[in-house]
Amino acid sequence: MLLLVPSLRQLTIVTSLILYVVTNFAFAGAAARGAGNYYFKFAQAKTDANEGFDSDGDTARLASDAFLDDFTANFASDGKYEETAYRVYLEYGVLEQVDFLFSLEWKEIEESFDTQFPFVDPSVDGRVRRENSGVGDGMIGLKYQFKDTSFPIATDVRLVFPSYSTSVDDLNLETIDSRDDKVPLGDGLYDLVVGLSASVYPIPWTFADARVAYVLADLEDRNFSDSVVWELKAGRSFEGGLGGAIFLDGQISTKNGSAPNQISQDSITIDPAQRVVVLNDQEFSRVGIQAWYNFGGFSIEATLGEIIAGQNTTKDTSLEIAISFQR
Repeated sequence: MLLLVPSLRQLTIVTSLILYVVTNFAFAGAAARGAGNYYFKFAQAKTDANEGFDSDGDTARLASDAFLDDFTANFASDGKYEETAYRVYLEYGVLEQVDFLFSLEWKEIEESFDTQFPFVDPSVDGRVRRENSGVGDGMIGLKYQFKDTSFPIATDVRLVFPSYSTSVDDLNLETIDSRDDKVPLGDGLYDLVVGLSASVYPIPWTFADARVAYVLADLEDRNFSDSVVWELKAGRSFEGGLGGAIFLDGQISTKNGSAPNQISQDSITIDPAQRVVVLNDQEFSRVGIQAWYNFGGFSIEATLGEIIAGQNTTKDTSLEIAISFQR
């Protein structure tokens, strides 16, 4: 149906940042692979949410004025975000202490909410949907392990790059007709990530990983804020190939960017070409569990994560099922 307002705002760029910057969904510890060895992972991840965290960090429904303009929020309900992503991740040992890193994803996204206008027949389907699919963000990088010990410490440098556009023209946002609006597949930014990681093995069959990284965001225009990302993970393997882990990770904005961190609430007078496509100053904290079964150099993995706090992001739950190979 025709709405004189933009559709549900894209607030889940955090999903792609979790993959490439905070790396529990694609991270195999600080130890280098060694020359000629590799770790390859293929995963399918599903993410859904009906609530989010607004610019003040408060929980709000997606179909509310925290994520929609005031006009639309008066008639909107049952806001949902749903995403399916297919991801590949590779670590390859080019030297004994240097690994090449690569990752890429394909996304299918739908944002939607119901509308209830008093002058529209209730039998008419009033659900507003925005969809999109395609190749999302990619990542290339290098990881260097300082020395080969039982307490490996490594540094990594990664370039995160988009393979899509976030322009209002390409997303069909240049008019007030929202029927053909598209969801952006990510934040559309080139980011440089510099990280430091460590792994410890306190007793046999157990491990703990930690990583912190600085994200130099928006290399082209420097309008978006930089951020610090972090993760902690601890787990244990058992005889027979079974294993499990728990993790915490997150992102903290440095708030040094000039891009908007709130949407415009005036949908009637705003120039559609000036719509805010991606919000600045996104933050989150996430908790999750992971389980795997190893046999030989092959593994089946499952990872469940939930964002429990944040700013300008969805309060989403993600489930990833993956297979991995290593040598």
